Amino acid sequence: MPGPVAESDAPNRLYLLDGTSNIFRAFYAIRRLSSPSHKPTNATFGFTQMVRKLLADEKPQYLAVVFDRPEPTHRHRVFPQYKANRLVPPEDLVAQIPDIKRVCEVLGLPVVELAGFEADDLIGTLARKASQQGYEVIIVSSDKDLLQLVDESVRVLHPVRGELLDAEGVRRSFGVPPGQVVEVLALMGDSSDNVPGVPGIGEKGARELINLYGSLEGCFEHLSEISRKSYRESLLQNQQQARTSRELVRISFDVPVDWEPQAFLRREPRTEEAHRLFSELGFARIVEEFSTPGEAREIPSPSPDVLPEEDLQVEVIRDAGRFRSVLETFSGAERLALAPVYTSPEPMKAELAGLALSGGRGRAIYLSFGSGDLLARSALVEGEVISELAPLLAGGATKKISQDMKRLQVYLLRRGQTLGGELMDTSLAGYLLDSERRDYSPAVLRETYLSPKRSPAPPLRKGGRPGGSGEKTAEDLARDSGRECEVLLSLEEPLLKSLGQARLLDLYREVEAPLLSILAEMEWTGIRVDAALLGQIGREWKRDLQQIEEKVYALAGQRFNCHAPPQLRDVLFQQLGLTPGRKTQKEKHFSTGMDVLEDLAGTHPLPATLLEYRSLSKLLSTYVEALPRLVNPGTGRVHASFNQTAAATGRLSSSNPNLQNIPVRTERGRQIRKAFVAREGWRILTADYSQIELRVLAHLSGDLEMVSAFGAGEDIHARTAVQVFGVPAEQVTPELRHQAKAINFGIIYGMGAFRLAKDLDVSHGAAQQFIDDYFQRFSGVKRYVEGVVRQAESEGRVFTLFGRMRPVPEIQSRNANMKRQGIRIAVNTTVQGTAADLIKMAMVRLHRTLEEKGLQSRMLVQVHDELLLEVPEMELPEVSGMVKGAMESVHPLDVPLLVEVRSGSNWLDTR
Repeated sequence: MPGPVAESDAPNRLYLLDGTSNIFRAFYAIRRLSSPSHKPTNATFGFTQMVRKLLADEKPQYLAVVFDRPEPTHRHRVFPQYKANRLVPPEDLVAQIPDIKRVCEVLGLPVVELAGFEADDLIGTLARKASQQGYEVIIVSSDKDLLQLVDESVRVLHPVRGELLDAEGVRRSFGVPPGQVVEVLALMGDSSDNVPGVPGIGEKGARELINLYGSLEGCFEHLSEISRKSYRESLLQNQQQARTSRELVRISFDVPVDWEPQAFLRREPRTEEAHRLFSELGFARIVEEFSTPGEAREIPSPSPDVLPEEDLQVEVIRDAGRFRSVLETFSGAERLALAPVYTSPEPMKAELAGLALSGGRGRAIYLSFGSGDLLARSALVEGEVISELAPLLAGGATKKISQDMKRLQVYLLRRGQTLGGELMDTSLAGYLLDSERRDYSPAVLRETYLSPKRSPAPPLRKGGRPGGSGEKTAEDLARDSGRECEVLLSLEEPLLKSLGQARLLDLYREVEAPLLSILAEMEWTGIRVDAALLGQIGREWKRDLQQIEEKVYALAGQRFNCHAPPQLRDVLFQQLGLTPGRKTQKEKHFSTGMDVLEDLAGTHPLPATLLEYRSLSKLLSTYVEALPRLVNPGTGRVHASFNQTAAATGRLSSSNPNLQNIPVRTERGRQIRKAFVAREGWRILTADYSQIELRVLAHLSGDLEMVSAFGAGEDIHARTAVQVFGVPAEQVTPELRHQAKAINFGIIYGMGAFRLAKDLDVSHGAAQQFIDDYFQRFSGVKRYVEGVVRQAESEGRVFTLFGRMRPVPEIQSRNANMKRQGIRIAVNTTVQGTAADLIKMAMVRLHRTLEEKGLQSRMLVQVHDELLLEVPEMELPEVSGMVKGAMESVHPLDVPLLVEVRSGSNWLDTR
């Protein structure tokens, strides 16, 4: 059996790790991570990384990981409703708890849990007993309840922020000293644990009262002095409830758990067992650390500090002469890693605080521009340096590698420079290999694709502003960025190899990588906005909003806050007596969400008026008022970002602002589009695929009915109405066509009978019959859907026509709702993802043609199946045909692709 670890620098210090809260934090911080056998591992991985960092940073000798148990505790006897609001933990989280305890076992970490007692009480009792024997105690948790335990011997370490809180730290962060934490918690309550507290007094109010009167009882004794009437009356009416809440949040010190120091000694890891476990879980980098059976070792930290400084030489350059001499060494480099540090997160405003470059061989240079108060002064002038770098950056002989190539290109375009040659964007490659991740930073990709023997430690995270919260010097930024360059260089080969093995290399090189440059140009170009028109619209809509608000009050018979769900619930369900369709799952009270208001709209005019109010309010704040603030004063345009790695289906998304969500089916939404205008002498041109997703479904499924209808140029929704409803073509009414359209798209989006019934306002049985009839008539579609589901269930993933891959772990879940969601994702991804690939391919082809012909026309916006361009009037006839041809002939399908091209002086005029 492995022995205890070597003595630490603090031999009388006990670390108590709140296992339960840290598991939940890890589960929700990291999403969609699974083992080679498709078992969920996100919570296990996050917990393991947190523990490894703690062991490396703190080197604890005495430690325990403390877990909750599911059995009722004494708090349930005091208050039977305790934790009654808690949802059942997600199935994927519960399934990982045994693995997490195995991780503790193989890493030599003692585990403490006891039926009938919460982890907080175990921690409190152990902390009290250990401190009484002269031990210093560090509690590792982000749970504010545990702050009440802090005293001269006990401190709390936040596992994410790294803050170590003593009594003064608690006062600073929580607003009261540790001895009064319980009093604040009793007043504010805790909805997650169903601790009632005192209604109407939140965290801020609770702190103010306790700071004034010292305790709960002090508040009761000075009720007449409390100036705020709502606080005073609520305290008066809820005294016993407040005292009960205090008992619920107070941590116990009398749990029957023994404190025996030897039992809490951390032992050496069980190397062979750890190797097997981490191999099973698919934690590649951690496996390497236990690759020599029987070898006892200190677990290395996942932080960058494990990298010996002598392994990487980073030179900080502030002098122009030195920069020019060093630059010559890069002239013949085959590869160049680039790690910029920006001064702002906004691409159109960002300058460079610094730029690291490396061609490998363990050497990097960091050009420091002296931006920011924390950086030393520099003689380098940013514009001059970028100009001198231009031949190297634009040259085709050197491959460029970076983690966000598009942002770098936007930065360079603003300065009249470009990137040339082969471009390797590691984030984009990582996205193609696993589109369900949410973090494609070099540090995260390194965990998956590299071993410690092949790359340096992962880079420190850098904020958008130099120095940031970590107050980094130029040398700190240089070291971090230099390390990032080394990781980028190390990632290139394994990422390309993985793309090749997954048959994604062509998709990367021919579609996604070329699209980087196109999107960068679109972001840099931006789209012109008529701010004066938006101002006029805003004034009109504010008047309309006030009128609608007055109508709401008249229908309700009183004035209230339309944005406050408790007040709205009272008006709708108590005073008007409306019957809601559902309760919210979390709060166990009636919902006032859009779905409920839509259900109630037919029973009373107030819900329909509230829907109108919400819709107008959202349009006003999201677009009419926000867009003018986003206009770049130097260009008169808004410069949205187009994101390639955000949507798992392969679709592009848009942000700051989101130009893809401007409604087009409502009159007000169309008015917003009118504010996007062409420059003088130019036109806005839109090219829109007609029913592309249904055409893709026809091709993928090979369904004879659909292929025949599209081939003959028929209205596919009318054909569906004929087949499903059994009526002659001449008897298909607009209503029947509308229902057929809902069924067509419902099949693509995996819509079940319940949702279809709601959309069509028919019974559940009728909706199910529509679906059954559809699959009977369109049997090829049925076979295709069943085949996709079988593949997803077997492999845990699905593919588009062009090989884009998406993991679908939900489809293998034992939870019925989760499995149904997986089925919807699987079918929708193959269709929507293929459509996304087609328009991306068309954009690449169109951009290449525009460049070859030397035309001025340029793409501005992509909205899923629609392209928006700005075209000089003299180029309009040629470019209209060019766009239509590029989009319609992008790839041969069994059905024709049709594109509608229109032009106008603004976006609205093109419809």
